Amino acid sequence: MKAKIFGYRYKFIVVLEKNDNNYSFEILSSYNRTQQNSTITNVNFIISELIYEIIQTNDIDTTIYLNKIDGIKLFRKSITSFKVKSWIKSLEKSLDEDRKLGGWNSNFKF
Repeated sequence: MKAKIFGYRYKFIVVLEKNDNNYSFEILSSYNRTQQNSTITNVNFIISELIYEIIQTNDIDTTIYLNKIDGIKLFRKSITSFKVKSWIKSLEKSLDEDRKLGGWNSNFKF
């Protein structure tokens, strides 16, 4: 499953893919002005707002591996959250801070 979302200053792709015996989940982001890209799954805002409720851990890498049920829950919760304008504004504020710290140089295309 994959969903493209257009925010105010950023674009996003939420991805849930079936792997061998589990599912992988990622959220990719691109800053519109400079086209800087990053996988934002491990940004604190995403962890606290989306991930922690489902898998109860703060130890997150850029890709999360989960079972099918938790993967679908996380994907759906993410899509629902991205529909809330105030949520996107808060996320983008957090991403502005994260981007300024560097590391926004992933090589993927939207």
